[in-house]
Amino acid sequence: MVSITSSMSMQNADVAMLEQAVYLFAGAVKAMVPLTVVGAFVFVFFKFAGEMA
Repeated sequence: MVSITSSMSMQNADVAMLEQAVYLFAGAVKAMVPLTVVGAFVFVFFKFAGEMA
């Protein structure tokens, strides 16, 4: 009986850790998207500015 409850608590811990990792990853992606968009605009701007000069 004890082994069953200990394995269940381990499963719950794994699920909680996985959930936390997913939220952390989603937060990182959300934080990176604006930076990527700004980076793309800067890249395009300099590309066109280089052609204009």
